Amino acid sequence: QLIAVVLGLILFLGIGWSLRDLERAKKIRYLAAIGGVGFLVITLLFGKEYHGAKNWLIIGGMSFQPSELSKVCFVFVGASTMDRIVTKRNLILFIAYTLVICGCLALMNDFGTALIFFVAFLLIAYMRSGSVGTIGLAITSLGFAGVIALKIAPHALRRFSAWRHIWED
Repeated sequence: QLIAVVLGLILFLGIGWSLRDLERAKKIRYLAAIGGVGFLVITLLFGKEYHGAKNWLIIGGMSFQPSELSKVCFVFVGASTMDRIVTKRNLILFIAYTLVICGCLALMNDFGTALIFFVAFLLIAYMRSGSVGTIGLAITSLGFAGVIALKIAPHALRRFSAWRHIWED
C-alpha cells in the first residue's frame, strides 16, 4: 500500500507540473490519450471479471482497476484541450476519444464507469463551448446508447429494477 501511495503522489505531482504550462500540457495530452485507451485495451485483453464487469488486473498479487488511471488521463486530455475545444475539429476529436473510451468500457460491461466518463465529457464540453445544442445532442445520444446497452446487458437492467426497492428482499 505504501508503494501505491508513493506512486499516486508521484503521478499527482507530475500531472500538476505538466498542467502548469499549457504548451507542455498540449504536447503531453497525446500520450495521455494513448495511455487512457491503452489501459482499457490491456484490461480488455488481460482483465479478470468480477460481478459481471471485466475491469480488474492482477499483477504480482496486487489487484487494481486500470479504468481509474484512464479517468485521470481523460480529465488531463480534456483539461489540456480546453483552450482549443471551441473549434469543430477539436470537439469532434474529443467526442471520438470519448466514444472510444466508453466503447471499451461497454465491452467490459462497466456501464457505471462509462456514465462517469460521459458526464465528465458533458462538463468539459459545456465549460468550454457553452453550446446547449451540443449538450442536448450528446444527451440524446446517451439515451439511444442507454437503450442499446440495456438490451445487450440485461444485468444492468436488473440493477435498475432494484432501485428504490432495495429493502424489499
